Amino acid sequence: MTDEDTRFTRRSALQLLAGFTAGSAVWSGQAAAESGRTLTTDSNGNEKWILRFRDVFKSSDDPDLSVTDVKQLAGDLKQDALDTLSEDTDYEVKNDFWLANAALVTATKDPASARAELTDLSGVESVHRDFMIPGPDPLSEADVLPHDHGVYQYGIPAMNIPDTWDAFGTRGDGVSVAVLDTGIDPDHPDLTLIQGGWTEFDEEGNELDSEPYDPDGHGTHVSGTVAGGRAGGLEGEPHLGVAPEADLYNVKVLDDGGTFTQILAGVEWAVEQGIDVINMSLGATGMFGEMIEPIQNAFQEGTVVVSSAGNSGAESSGSPGNIFESFAVGASNPDGDITNFSSGELIHTSEDWNANWLTEDWPLNYYVPDVAAPGANILSTYPGGEYNRLSGTSMASPHVAGAVALAISANPDLRGQVGELQDIFERTAVHGAGPDALPGIRYGEGIIDTLSGITSATDSNTIEGTVFDGAGGPLSDITVESSFGTSAETADDGSYSLLVTDGEWDLSVDAFGYQPQTETIQVSGGESIAQDLSLADGLDVAITSGQPDVTGVEESFNVDLSVANLESILISLSDETTLSPENVSLLLDDAEVPLGESYSLPEPVSGDISLTVEIASEASPGTVALTHQFDGPGEIQNAATGPTDVLEDPTDATIQIVEWEQTAEVTMGETLTPYITVENTGDRTTTVPLQWWLFDPEGANVFTADVVTLQSGDQVTAEFPIEIPAGFVPPGQTGSHGWIVGDEIVSVSAEFFGPAFSIGEFTGPEQVDYAETLSLTVPYQNVGNAEGSDTVELTFDGVFVGSETISAAPGDSGTATVTFDTSRVVRDRYEYVVATSQTEVSGSVWVGPIQAPPAITENRPQDLTGDGLFEDINGDGVADIFDVQTLYSNLETDVVQNNAEYYNFSGDDPTEVTVFDVQALYQRIQQLD
Repeated sequence: MTDEDTRFTRRSALQLLAGFTAGSAVWSGQAAAESGRTLTTDSNGNEKWILRFRDVFKSSDDPDLSVTDVKQLAGDLKQDALDTLSEDTDYEVKNDFWLANAALVTATKDPASARAELTDLSGVESVHRDFMIPGPDPLSEADVLPHDHGVYQYGIPAMNIPDTWDAFGTRGDGVSVAVLDTGIDPDHPDLTLIQGGWTEFDEEGNELDSEPYDPDGHGTHVSGTVAGGRAGGLEGEPHLGVAPEADLYNVKVLDDGGTFTQILAGVEWAVEQGIDVINMSLGATGMFGEMIEPIQNAFQEGTVVVSSAGNSGAESSGSPGNIFESFAVGASNPDGDITNFSSGELIHTSEDWNANWLTEDWPLNYYVPDVAAPGANILSTYPGGEYNRLSGTSMASPHVAGAVALAISANPDLRGQVGELQDIFERTAVHGAGPDALPGIRYGEGIIDTLSGITSATDSNTIEGTVFDGAGGPLSDITVESSFGTSAETADDGSYSLLVTDGEWDLSVDAFGYQPQTETIQVSGGESIAQDLSLADGLDVAITSGQPDVTGVEESFNVDLSVANLESILISLSDETTLSPENVSLLLDDAEVPLGESYSLPEPVSGDISLTVEIASEASPGTVALTHQFDGPGEIQNAATGPTDVLEDPTDATIQIVEWEQTAEVTMGETLTPYITVENTGDRTTTVPLQWWLFDPEGANVFTADVVTLQSGDQVTAEFPIEIPAGFVPPGQTGSHGWIVGDEIVSVSAEFFGPAFSIGEFTGPEQVDYAETLSLTVPYQNVGNAEGSDTVELTFDGVFVGSETISAAPGDSGTATVTFDTSRVVRDRYEYVVATSQTEVSGSVWVGPIQAPPAITENRPQDLTGDGLFEDINGDGVADIFDVQTLYSNLETDVVQNNAEYYNFSGDDPTEVTVFDVQALYQRIQQLD
């Protein structure tokens, strides 16, 4: 089994569900949650309330309900409540919805009375106020002209879109994408709305009779990234939109913002129209559980909801992007790095959503975003036929929406397969380099590669094999590329595997030290083709260190080279040289090399070599520069180095510290930004690391802020932003920090400030009945020198299961309560750890009964499987048919019924033993045999 076989993503769990079985979405603390929101009222100042009824999919045994069925069931579930409200003059029903089974109601009563009365209505499961979702706020923008870019805006090739268009012969035709946003400029030359592809909803979710428009520009920009054409009518391929031939719809749900009702109406409209992909470059930072039901049900109806992750940086996310079923997108920049503004976090389902029932459908935790896509400085359409560059995850999301459209167009069997569509792009995402490139809160699963993703979901063919050198040894870390556009790196054993569609493709390798090789492969019908590659030795040369800027008379310098299969070299003085040839001599690894003449090496050389250039004592000041000709198997390569100024008596490079940051107080948990400015006051060029240190300039906490190369007179400033973690040292401790530049060390003594929470002694229970709550009351004290907060975290059996935020002034104490629902584990003894950032305390607890139940016959029953259930009823050491007979014969006795939890073999009711438990015991004994 491979890692891929066991891989669990946000999507794979959903593939296993026959239907949603989660409990009622009753959101606790709703009134408290509303305190931080902008709540809506009608024109008369009356509060607007959303009544939530039973979710249709949770009320039906059919996971494949049609839209018509859903609408009918939703109406039935809320009909009694709406009939009651129609007869009450204190309330007015403004709208009702089926995608989330809800109704919008205004009330003239005071909020407390209205909430209580509406909650008591028949069929109402929860009540909350309507609220505003903030409007779009791009992080940067810049007006541009159509010609301010190359053939494509950079996001297109970054996602391998042009190769995808060519490989599959589609640009999204036949696939519908709805952009829910601020509107669209319908007259823009690069945008085309499908006929009937416009609608607008007011703040109460009512559809308006309007013509397309966009007073903001955000929606026009997003639409251009999904399906824009040739910017400014320039010749050539489309270079704004990912899927320029998709059927583009636009649903106006935002101005400066939009209400929850407004956005719900837009999603509902798109699902009812059978739209394939919805793009929602919108959202509110935080967890908005009210949005879960419509996103879940859109998923259930086969609509992909692509959403921006948010622009609040790491350790944050926005709804609806952080809802498990949505396809959340973070933002990358042209270098393939994740932008600082791009949101992302690890969501702990039960804790963060304050909804234990969600773990029935969702994993215990998951990452946001799912994937990343270009979102920094994105060129796209703007109202008035203009163009603009905007930055934000709002710009990344439509890249992915367009990619999903291409996938459906290339393989129509993917239409409606939401989980599979999301999985193909997660499986094939590119992780780049560095620790943040691993799956996590920055990249998600990686930056999407559209070509690889769609190829993996079609009738693709596999080319695999091994790359060898001329002697038959395997070559690792070699890139194998196909003319189809896919590529693969060889593993340690030289093996590779890549995907292509049907056709004739060139397979090529061009590696350092080997002659390029190309093989042509014909594949079709989903076959797997084996193709090994054997590479012949070839000439390669790379100059790793060129000539210095300055040297002196009677001095020497090195030109360092990395070579492969070098056979001879010819070095000459270039036209820039003013020194006479007799004053310049050459050594190649201590062997004299004549100027201007070919020098043959005793045998071909591969590896690192150094060419030493010596300046004679008779030389006059001037300039020296070299040309190089390298000969090897099959080719000749040329290079040039220099010029180098030759001075009579050059002074050595001298790096002086001009200025540096001095911080005498360090607040832990905040970012410290030390900086240093240095200058080279000597003649020679030098490269020097600028290092910031903490506590000890020779200790472990020495960090390189930058490595700079300075010519004579150059001055440079380097910063090293670093967050000193909360609890890094005991508050009040003093320690030095400073900079190291060459042999010079500067320092300042600083005092550290911050809270520090210690855990006092406490005793947890020795035993908790199965399915009961383990509750631990934890005393704590802030032993630090600053007011602050921390979390008391509970880890159960090595898994984080809950926490409580604590805060206190220095010296103050308090208690925190952390809990764990033991129904999530089997009966057994478990270790747990309670910890703050400063201290931790461990304990253990037995989940389930410690003692066996009383004897029914002569001996006490025994638990033979260790799960807390006692199969050996008569206590003779084996489980057999006689135990079944004993349990059945004593079924109605007190000794059995008063110990029902020990005999709950059916798993139905731990308070009563029934004939179903007898039957389940019989089946269990058969399995034990």
